[in-house]
Amino acid sequence: MSVETLPVSVDPHSPQGPSDPPDVPSFDEWLYPESESSPPPSVHTIHTSSRKVTDRLYRTNGPPIDQTPLLFKELEDHTYRGHFVARSPDEYRAGLELCQALDGRLSHRLSDRFQNCGTHAWFQRNKHTGEVRVRSPRCRMKMCQRCIGVDRNIKAAAVEPWAHRQRYLKMVTLTQQHHGESPKQMLKKLYSNFRKLKSRVFWKSRVTGMVWFLHAKFSWKSGTWHLHLHALVAGNFIPHGELRDLWHKITGDSTIVEIHAIKDVDQAVGDVARYAASPADQTQLDLEQRLDLFNALKNRRCCGSSGSAKGILLRPAAQDDGGDWTRIGNFEFVSRNKLCDPTCAAIWKAAWTGDPYDGPDAQPESDLYEDEMDVLMDPRGPPETYRQFMMRLQQLRNSIRRGFDIAAEPAPF
Repeated sequence: MSVETLPVSVDPHSPQGPSDPPDVPSFDEWLYPESESSPPPSVHTIHTSSRKVTDRLYRTNGPPIDQTPLLFKELEDHTYRGHFVARSPDEYRAGLELCQALDGRLSHRLSDRFQNCGTHAWFQRNKHTGEVRVRSPRCRMKMCQRCIGVDRNIKAAAVEPWAHRQRYLKMVTLTQQHHGESPKQMLKKLYSNFRKLKSRVFWKSRVTGMVWFLHAKFSWKSGTWHLHLHALVAGNFIPHGELRDLWHKITGDSTIVEIHAIKDVDQAVGDVARYAASPADQTQLDLEQRLDLFNALKNRRCCGSSGSAKGILLRPAAQDDGGDWTRIGNFEFVSRNKLCDPTCAAIWKAAWTGDPYDGPDAQPESDLYEDEMDVLMDPRGPPETYRQFMMRLQQLRNSIRRGFDIAAEPAPF
């Protein structure tokens, strides 16, 4: 068997002789690209270590984001978090900036919590149907796009049955005149006026149930905030003129009120869920505005329900699986090996297509980092190339599945 060698450059003035090709990284450089001196102290940081952003992230509109380097894990991350970052890098960067600003220089509590959201995930299979799903702990932070998406789905699923049972749905919008106040002051005034409106006989006699949510926008033209409420209302006919006059009487200066009949219930439910989960688009705000909005919404509800919709649960509830779901593989392991391992490819396909899966587990009695550490701590020495590392790792995994010891079949290199 002939071995093809790569051309190397020889420096006659160097005592070390030939040097490595510049385009072929060493194994340590491949495994620890963010480190120039030594690998990280813990094996658990191999695929979860932080890196700085060097590529500029672009957007179509809104203010430019400060390009100060952040602790940003690159988009090639195969964790569950990495898949969400790849879809919305601007949202992730905006949320991370906010967490770092809230932490200050002496703490990393919020930043670590934000960056660890979704890093530990696994695939589960239903014992009866073969359905495959992904489970992962959440940080439940208002600036996390992954948690916002989960909350949006929960709220949409909760509101949809109630909305379809109503005969005459309307979307009512209540605006608040702004006078240069901070978002916290405007929100306090808006909620106070809304409570007054709900207590009036005019409102009680015409509204049988509703789901309301907050929407916050910042005008770059005027440099002021615009906070308003949307309410998905069920009940009798509401005269626009009378509602406008009543709202002006309560607020003293606001007359802009809108009432629209709902023609597409599903779209209306989607709007409710979208704004209820995230009152503002973080990418359209700079850091100072995000801090102001965060302080205004701290310990405040952004949505609610009343009347016939009072029983709608707009918060995620604990799920009781009843022992019907079993773990079949680590998400990062399956994601990295879906192109070379038929088992991982089948699990990946079943999770995203909804097809049942009845094959073997991706990692029987083995952890993602344990087998990789066994390869790195091999008595024959650490692997010198990426190809050698992958060959030894695959041999180790095959031996675990067959029940043989790795020393019984040494690698041919």
